[in-house]
Order: sequence, then structure tokens, then C-alpha cells
Amino acid sequence: MTPMTFLKSVLLVAALALISCGTEGGGQLPVGEDPTISTMPQQVNSTNKVLILGSTISGGLSSREAQAVAAHAPGVQIDIVTPAQWAVLTADQFMGYRAIVLGDASCQSGEAAFQAAVTNRVTWGTIVDGNVAILGTNPVTNHTPLLVENSIRFVLDSMQGRTGMYISLGCAYQSAPAGTTVTLLEPFGTFKIQGVPGCADAAHMFRMSPSFVSSGVSDSSLVGDGCAARSVFTTYPEKNFAFAAIARRANGSVIPGEQLYSDFLVQPEVETFFPGAPYVLVRVAPRTRRRAAASRTGSRRARSATWGMDSTASPPARARIP
Repeated sequence: MTPMTFLKSVLLVAALALISCGTEGGGQLPVGEDPTISTMPQQVNSTNKVLILGSTISGGLSSREAQAVAAHAPGVQIDIVTPAQWAVLTADQFMGYRAIVLGDASCQSGEAAFQAAVTNRVTWGTIVDGNVAILGTNPVTNHTPLLVENSIRFVLDSMQGRTGMYISLGCAYQSAPAGTTVTLLEPFGTFKIQGVPGCADAAHMFRMSPSFVSSGVSDSSLVGDGCAARSVFTTYPEKNFAFAAIARRANGSVIPGEQLYSDFLVQPEVETFFPGAPYVLVRVAPRTRRRAAASRTGSRRARSATWGMDSTASPPARARIP
């Protein structure tokens, strides 16, 4: 197989959220059954609060996701809301959060757990302008806790005033046919996903800079209970997102969308090849304070160009795809 091009494998390629709609007006966070829900008015800039869609986690404040937030952001206020409460939040209210979390409560096919987020994706998608981590697997129920904790830490590392997002797709697309579009992710661009028959029982994590996502993660630790990835991304916005980990099969059989990636950091100055397909994607936001909501409704092209001048990402290590 002849190499054709070089892609960045580090947490380098990033842009402001690719969005096309304006924000809605402010208001109060709706009050419901969950006693952890805040009733404080939201401000335009994010504060030290994190929002979690309750139907996507198991155990409420004791969930792996909530515990990871608390560990990496001491004193943070964690608001867990029901799908009904999520549905009526405005863009200004979403903007009041330092991070938004969609976890994996259980390994089940379909979008039911995060359907509320699919339905109002235009609303929250308008304001997510911080770091973003997207996982095509179920790290909580697969018992790969470090992947959860590192990814949430990375999201929380967004510059003050920005809103980051952690999204675990769990097992939602484990049976997805080739070319399946992930509607949930439309605010960030076009993502297509495919299920991995029998799941991927091996993976490779690329060393990242900054190292939040990859810190302490070995390839063997990604396997968890035996299934590193339930689905893989066959299409994603490569100018704005970077692959952090690829799914593989230990016996060498082909993964959907498989390509050959090379990592120059496994052995210094030696090109090590790994066949696979991305299942962990990341986007790092620029280290500049965001503008008022009304000024962030411009075209996708304008956003990308503006971000390019603001970027402070580190030089990449290389990954090659034939």
C-alpha cells in the first residue's frame, strides 16, 4: 500500500464550533424532579458549572462521569437534568456551563438515551465553543475509566468563558450500517459512523499534546472488558477534529473504514504502523476569549479562518494514511 498523504495524529487540529444558527434568549433553568438541578439565572459566559443529561449516565452524582468532573474541577456545581428539562433549555442557559456531558449509562443500541440532545442540537450546538471529545464507544460500561476521566479533564480545560463538551456514543451505533450519519453531531460538521461487527478487541492511542486525553493510557487499557470500540468514524471534519485513538482487531481482521496509520512516537525516529479506524476524536478550542453570542453566528468558513489566526496548538507528530 503506497502512502499518499500525511495527517496529524495529535490534538492539534481544532476550530470554533461549526454552527450556523443564532442563540435564543435567556431565562431560568427549569425545575424538576432532580434535586441537583440549579435554579440560578444563567450568564452569557460559562461559569464553574457542568451540565449532564441524566438519561445518559447511571448513578447520578455517583456516576463515573460526574465523579470525573468533581475530581478535575473541585468545587464545581454539577447539574443533572432529565430529558424534559434539557429540552426547554435555551442557548443562553447552555452557555452558562463550563462543560456539557453526554455519557454512556448502558450498552444499548439506538439514540434513545440522548434523543433529547438530538432534538435540540441546534440550540446547544450554537454555544459549544470549547474543547470537544467524542467517543464511539462505551468507556464506563466497558470499564475503561481512565478514558472517561482524561476526556472529561480535557473538556474542562477549555479556556474560561467557553463551553466544552464530552460525548460518549456508547453502543448506540454498534449495528449501524456503512454511511450512517450521526445527527447528534451535526453542529460540528458531517460525521458518519459504522458499527464494528463483534466489536473491536484492540486499539491504539496516539500520544497527544497537550496530553490530557492520552496521559497514562496504554493500548491494553483501552480494551477494558474485551471490547475497545463498538463503532468507528468513517467520515468526520478532518480540518477541525483530530483522531486520538483508532480501533483495531487483535487477529488482524479488517475494521470497517480501516486505513493504515503510522506513529512516530512509539519508538523515537521509527515509523510504527497501525491498521484501524478512528473511534476517539478531539477538537481543541483556541485560547482566546469568546465573543458575545450574537457575533458567533457567522458563516462556517469565516469561523475557520478566524480560528486559524487564533490557534496556539503544538507542533504535530505525524500519522500517515495510505
